[in-house]
Amino acid sequence: MIKPYYEKDFYPMAKALDDFDKMVRESGESVKITIIVERSGGYNYIYSYDALKDGVDDEYNFRIAERIVKTVLWVCGGYKIMLNG
Repeated sequence: MIKPYYEKDFYPMAKALDDFDKMVRESGESVKITIIVERSGGYNYIYSYDALKDGVDDEYNFRIAERIVKTVLWVCGGYKIMLNG
Protein backbone atom coordinates (compact mmCIF):
# COMPACT_ATOMS: atom_id res chain seq x y z
CA MET A 1 0.00 0.00 0.00
CA ILE A 2 1.32 3.42 -0.93
CA LYS A 3 0.84 6.14 1.67
CA PRO A 4 0.16 9.64 0.36
CA TYR A 5 2.88 12.21 0.83
CA TYR A 6 1.90 15.59 2.25
CA GLU A 7 3.98 18.71 2.37
CA LYS A 8 5.31 19.27 5.88
CA ASP A 9 3.28 22.50 6.29
CA PHE A 10 0.02 21.00 4.98
CA TYR A 11 -2.85 21.77 7.38
CA PRO A 12 -6.14 20.31 6.11
CA MET A 13 -9.38 22.17 6.74
CA ALA A 14 -10.83 19.23 8.70
CA LYS A 15 -7.89 19.35 11.13
CA ALA A 16 -8.13 23.16 11.39
CA LEU A 17 -11.83 22.92 12.31
CA ASP A 18 -11.18 20.14 14.85
CA ASP A 19 -8.43 22.18 16.53
CA PHE A 20 -10.60 25.30 16.54
CA ASP A 21 -13.62 23.45 17.97
CA LYS A 22 -11.43 22.06 20.74
CA MET A 23 -10.16 25.56 21.60
CA VAL A 24 -13.72 26.95 21.64
CA ARG A 25 -14.92 24.16 23.96
CA GLU A 26 -11.95 24.67 26.29
CA SER A 27 -12.59 28.44 26.45
CA GLY A 28 -15.99 27.82 28.03
CA GLU A 29 -17.56 30.77 26.19
CA SER A 30 -18.58 30.89 22.56
CA VAL A 31 -20.67 32.83 20.10
CA LYS A 32 -22.70 31.32 17.24
CA ILE A 33 -21.58 32.46 13.77
CA THR A 34 -23.73 31.89 10.70
CA ILE A 35 -22.41 32.28 7.18
CA ILE A 36 -24.92 32.53 4.34
CA VAL A 37 -23.78 32.37 0.73
CA GLU A 38 -26.40 33.48 -1.76
CA ARG A 39 -26.48 31.53 -5.00
CA SER A 40 -28.30 32.00 -8.28
CA GLY A 41 -32.02 31.34 -8.41
CA GLY A 42 -32.54 32.59 -4.85
CA TYR A 43 -30.84 29.57 -3.27
CA ASN A 44 -28.77 30.03 -0.13
CA TYR A 45 -26.16 27.84 1.52
CA ILE A 46 -26.06 28.24 5.32
CA TYR A 47 -23.20 27.16 7.57
CA SER A 48 -23.20 27.75 11.36
CA TYR A 49 -20.44 27.13 13.88
CA ASP A 50 -19.35 28.16 17.36
CA ALA A 51 -16.51 30.70 17.53
CA LEU A 52 -14.43 32.17 20.30
CA LYS A 53 -15.94 35.09 22.19
CA ASP A 54 -14.74 38.54 21.06
CA GLY A 55 -11.35 39.44 22.49
CA VAL A 56 -10.21 35.86 23.17
CA ASP A 57 -8.25 35.36 19.93
CA ASP A 58 -9.75 37.60 17.25
CA GLU A 59 -7.04 36.83 14.68
CA TYR A 60 -7.71 33.07 14.94
CA ASN A 61 -11.48 33.67 14.72
CA PHE A 62 -10.98 35.70 11.55
CA ARG A 63 -8.64 33.13 10.00
CA ILE A 64 -11.12 30.29 10.57
CA ALA A 65 -14.07 32.36 9.27
CA GLU A 66 -12.04 33.27 6.18
CA ARG A 67 -11.17 29.62 5.49
CA ILE A 68 -14.79 28.52 5.94
CA VAL A 69 -16.10 31.25 3.59
CA LYS A 70 -13.49 30.39 0.94
CA THR A 71 -14.32 26.67 1.24
CA VAL A 72 -18.07 27.27 0.93
CA LEU A 73 -17.55 29.49 -2.11
CA TRP A 74 -15.31 26.86 -3.70
CA VAL A 75 -17.67 23.95 -2.98
CA CYS A 76 -21.08 25.60 -3.48
CA GLY A 77 -20.44 28.74 -5.47
CA GLY A 78 -22.27 31.97 -4.89
CA TYR A 79 -22.04 35.69 -5.35
CA LYS A 80 -23.05 37.24 -2.05
CA ILE A 81 -21.80 36.53 1.48
CA MET A 82 -23.76 37.43 4.61
CA LEU A 83 -22.56 36.96 8.19
CA ASN A 84 -24.45 36.85 11.45
CA GLY A 85 -22.82 36.69 14.85
